Amino acid sequence: MQSPATNITSNLVFLATPRLASALLFASIMLYSTILIIYPEYFYTDDCYFYFQIAYNFGNKMISTFNGVTLTNGYHPLWMLICSIIFALGATKLLA
Repeated sequence: MQSPATNITSNLVFLATPRLASALLFASIMLYSTILIIYPEYFYTDDCYFYFQIAYNFGNKMISTFNGVTLTNGYHPLWMLICSIIFALGATKLLA
């Protein structure tokens, strides 16, 4: 049988673990966001500009096309849906 002090200590560690995990997650998101704001060019690859253009057209014109003429479907549907919603909510073409 464990002593009462050991039992209390193990309960405190158990309670601190979710808080610690939440704090570490929040800190890592804040760090990532800060770096993204300071150096945005390091986080975009060439393919993201294709996604943004197609998402702009899909979000505003409801057509899956890059150039407005030729239809396309060569993208990941969930990521395209997320990008399209952002453009449909008012993101400018300057981003694309």
